[in-house]
Amino acid sequence: MRLDPRHHLLDRTPARDWTDAYPIGNGHLGAMVFGDPQQDRLQVNDAGVWQGRPDPRSLPGGAAAAVLEAREAALRGDVQAADAATRRTQSGNAQMYQPFLDLRIHRSTGGSPPAPSARMLDLRNGWAITIAEQLRAVTGVSMADDVLLDRRALGSPTDLALSVSSPHEQSVAARTASHPGAVVLVGALRVGASVDPDAGGDDAVRTPGSFTESVHASWALELRSDGTASADLTAPDPSIRVHGATWVELRLVSATQFAADGTLRVPDAAALEAEVLDHLHRLAPLGHAELATRAEEAHRELYKRVDLDLAAPSGPTPPVPRSLPGGHAHHGAAPGRSASRSRARRRAGPGGPARPHGPIPADQRRSGRGSPAEPAGHLERVDRSPLVQLLHHQHQHGDELLALRARAAARGAARPAHVARAAVPAG
Repeated sequence: MRLDPRHHLLDRTPARDWTDAYPIGNGHLGAMVFGDPQQDRLQVNDAGVWQGRPDPRSLPGGAAAAVLEAREAALRGDVQAADAATRRTQSGNAQMYQPFLDLRIHRSTGGSPPAPSARMLDLRNGWAITIAEQLRAVTGVSMADDVLLDRRALGSPTDLALSVSSPHEQSVAARTASHPGAVVLVGALRVGASVDPDAGGDDAVRTPGSFTESVHASWALELRSDGTASADLTAPDPSIRVHGATWVELRLVSATQFAADGTLRVPDAAALEAEVLDHLHRLAPLGHAELATRAEEAHRELYKRVDLDLAAPSGPTPPVPRSLPGGHAHHGAAPGRSASRSRARRRAGPGGPARPHGPIPADQRRSGRGSPAEPAGHLERVDRSPLVQLLHHQHQHGDELLALRARAAARGAARPAHVARAAVPAG
């Protein structure tokens, strides 16, 4: 593959932190791919997995009545009653975009030390790719079929262990796969419900008491390979173990019980599980190559809408001052600064001639003519913008303004006119 810096990101080491992982997603289902060839991690998110009640609290008489009650209690001096009435208008704790799942993939290497690896994010096609000795892993999320796809090509028969964990309460079971030899795990997950502000206690969340009180999610994971695969639900984290595989393919789908507008889509957890299993069943006749092609086509259709070209402009590059504009020659040396420091700030960039010492004449500043070697208007554009002038004056006169204002306030006098002009210079 030929890399294009406009459309590819490349790193020679696996991601150590979540913020260093490569993001993939389709707006509903997403993941952060860490790209470790021995101990890979896919941190998966579902846009519908959030914490808190899906509907606001219903108050008898509405929030307006509670506010009036709080006001009357405050006016008669009953602070506790006013606080209790105010709390009834609040809806409790809510947090969007909760962590959903962690898929961890351990590849057995027979005790050999980790080999050099590279990971890449293919922005144009929507894939996170990890390459190492005896391994090529390609991971993405399909906009066309709303499924996370992961394929790992192994150079020789290899053992792998894939585990699924979540920070939320979940139960995992094995289900019959539509594809021969595949292994399917399905999970039922529920996110903690928010505690109402007037309930007391320090806990921000609690176990939901019903299917509609908090977000419930179901996920289904299918693993296909040319090796021998089996589910292991006795481990601390449910897992799938694979022996003697030269390739492994993963498909992950998920759903929650609420629609985007907060309405209930399915009546119970069993219906939610049936939905994700049906999703996998509909994808079963499609091979990985066809799913990957559909995913790329859908991604490119969106990606090609915008093209950002950051190529260097043609022609010579104008000299760039080494210091902030406030230190340029035509401003003069700042009070309390040595002349040598002021002269040092007037030097041009590397390889460029030094500007003449002393202030540039006013007529040259207005016409944009500085040193003959500098492009006309360069200093004018850099130094005479209103924002740069404002920053310069704030830097030089900030302490003086504070001192003048303090003395004027002590005397009870109005702020001097020249202070106002210095604080907000004209553009």
